[in-house]
Amino acid sequence: MRPILAIAAITIRTAIRSKIVISLLAILLALIVGLPLTVKSDGTLAGQVEIIIGYTLGIAGTLLSMATLWAGCAAVSSEIQEKQIQMLVAKPVHRAQVWLGKWAGLMAMNSLLLLVCVAATYGLLRWSLRPSQLSDADRGRLENEIFVARREIRPPLPDVEARARAQFVDMMKKGQISKNADPDDALEAIRRNFRAVDGAVPPGNGRSWPIDLPERVADDAELTVRFKFAMSSVERNPIACVWFAGTPENSRLFRVSQTNVPLAFHEFQIPARVLHGGTALMLSYANTDDSGVTVMFGNDDSLAVLVPVGGFAANMARGALIVLAQLAFLSALGVTAGTIFSLPVAGFTSLFMVLLLFSGGMVGELSATKYIVGDARSTSVWEAAANTTLRSMYRALNAVVSPMDFDMPWDEVATARMVSWTRVEKAMLVNVLIYGGLVALFGAYVFNRREVALPQN
Repeated sequence: MRPILAIAAITIRTAIRSKIVISLLAILLALIVGLPLTVKSDGTLAGQVEIIIGYTLGIAGTLLSMATLWAGCAAVSSEIQEKQIQMLVAKPVHRAQVWLGKWAGLMAMNSLLLLVCVAATYGLLRWSLRPSQLSDADRGRLENEIFVARREIRPPLPDVEARARAQFVDMMKKGQISKNADPDDALEAIRRNFRAVDGAVPPGNGRSWPIDLPERVADDAELTVRFKFAMSSVERNPIACVWFAGTPENSRLFRVSQTNVPLAFHEFQIPARVLHGGTALMLSYANTDDSGVTVMFGNDDSLAVLVPVGGFAANMARGALIVLAQLAFLSALGVTAGTIFSLPVAGFTSLFMVLLLFSGGMVGELSATKYIVGDARSTSVWEAAANTTLRSMYRALNAVVSPMDFDMPWDEVATARMVSWTRVEKAMLVNVLIYGGLVALFGAYVFNRREVALPQN
């Protein structure tokens, strides 16, 4: 352990002497302070938090990731190129310890820089939204809607599978589905149609959703309902409605009238005392608009209840741990690339690997696509073989890429959505132990077999 710590200390001292850490810290602090002053919010408290947390820490995290990757590549490759590594490998130190020491030094600097960024951002946020600068109403909103962590609870989706399959079979018998159509696509279209029908609220009518909360909420707390709807008219005129909330036994203990535009998210608060100490919530919507327009709640994200489950600072800390796990993997990838290639090649290779990881969503979509080449009407044997081959390749690639969590958590923190410990544990397990461990083993193995003392090196 002592050789690893000694090499980590040398790595940190070298970075400090070269002023890399100081320069990067100055850039990050300038970004944290300067970006909120140059980017204008929409004037709301939520908009200010999104600028300070979402944008600032998001850009800072991206900059720190790029610097980590490049520093990891240079940690070993530059010492090999400048023949400084020969003095180190000549000592009774295993090369795996050299690899771990370089990685540990990078992670110590990453931890410090990330801590300073998060602490400075939190302090700036608290100072910008200090109570003396806010009205009484804004102070209440700040504590109940922004400086909090809320879990998102959605109502259960209607079960349309049996009806959709029955209609699909009936349409096939009647010849209403083309023989050239993809059966899976046709079935999914029927499912969407049933969901839209079930989620429709004609004028003068209403709809209710039973929602089971995971745990009891304190009576003095507030629940937030977030919703979005579409409508039968192509115009986007505001629609009048009335929301009710209560228990299954009495669903009208709370009432609020609103006028909302379609295709945009809206929120309102419900006092938790309407639950009478229980966990069963009944939400009801009444379409009271006089325009004769039907309102539709057909999408998965149409309705959600946000339940306060923790504090803002703890949520922010969990987000920082996820980012730290990502930096741990990037450090391992950079150090391993630097043990194999020269600095320019290592940088290019590791950057390509990171871009591949960030394209996981596109790879997942391609792996689920039935016809990558041609379409359902094609009868070509070669196109069928190409689709089978490409799907297999994308599915294998998706199986490798999809477990990686490279989504920045700052949007969730900025919008008071909970970053769960489960997500933190997954990030640590996958990014650090599994993928980082595999990269570390490969890097140590290659480094142990590489000859670094030849004159041409």
